[in-house]
Amino acid sequence: MMIEIDQDIQDFYRGEIIDVHNHLFTPAMLDLMKADMDEKRYQKFSDTFNVPEFNDGRAAKSDQDYLDNLSDSWVKTLDDNGVNKIVWFPFKGFHEAIYHILSRHPNRIVGFIWFDMQDPQASLEILKDAVKHHGIRGVKINPSADHVHPHDKSMYPAYEFMEKHGLTVLSHYGISMAPTTDVAYINPFGIQVAARDYPGINFIIAHMGAGFVRESLFLMYHDINQNIHFDCSGSGSWIKYLPYDSSFEQVYRRFLDAGGVERLLFGTDSNIRGYRTEILKQNLQIFKNMELSNKQVRKIMSGNARRVLHLQP
Repeated sequence: MMIEIDQDIQDFYRGEIIDVHNHLFTPAMLDLMKADMDEKRYQKFSDTFNVPEFNDGRAAKSDQDYLDNLSDSWVKTLDDNGVNKIVWFPFKGFHEAIYHILSRHPNRIVGFIWFDMQDPQASLEILKDAVKHHGIRGVKINPSADHVHPHDKSMYPAYEFMEKHGLTVLSHYGISMAPTTDVAYINPFGIQVAARDYPGINFIIAHMGAGFVRESLFLMYHDINQNIHFDCSGSGSWIKYLPYDSSFEQVYRRFLDAGGVERLLFGTDSNIRGYRTEILKQNLQIFKNMELSNKQVRKIMSGNARRVLHLQP
């Protein structure tokens, strides 16, 4: 499998790639998002992600046909870009979509479900079924959208189950397009107590904290169980909101200095627009500029994901 990017980047890294951050969207999910957003915010979302094009002519197909075509298309793109596996998670309440895709591509897709923190008891029952019958490997949570901190005691029964079954928790923090975002919940400090109390759960903070660089670095200092990790997904557009000049490469250097290469996992934050090859290229170019060793790059691109997600070699 060859990466469809510059030859020098191809030559720099030809190893395994596991992408830990990808969003599954369907027309039905978008309909729900439209209902939840005000008109102005949804229009911005629609323009950003080409939603009319995504919906055009597709909603008429059966759910299974749609998901088959979508997942087959993604797997082909993964082949074209040298990506071995991706973690894919649906929008809240659409678990059946990821179950169907997992049954079709079990060796390429690692399935997560969205865990509704506002109703953790019901979500736990869904999770139990998802693990038992569909091979789900983790959950996506969004404290700022659900207005619940991860250390809220209502979450602890779910953590007990997750720890017992070796599940992973991926949490969004930082700036967000979610229509219900409450900035009182966007600081990644919110994960520290849960990670302390459940050493057997691996926690992943998405997008390197999406603006909370200092806080993420502090977390690595206070992470006594060494079970807090960070995915590097997205373009790093949040960097322009930092109160100081920086770059994605400089952020990488700070994370590596503070926590070492074992804390970082590759991701693209791919979504409606398909697989984001440009993010793959951007990350490999940064690693090349930083003169990371092949061993270091391999850990970020796949090795850490295998360890954190408990994936078999």
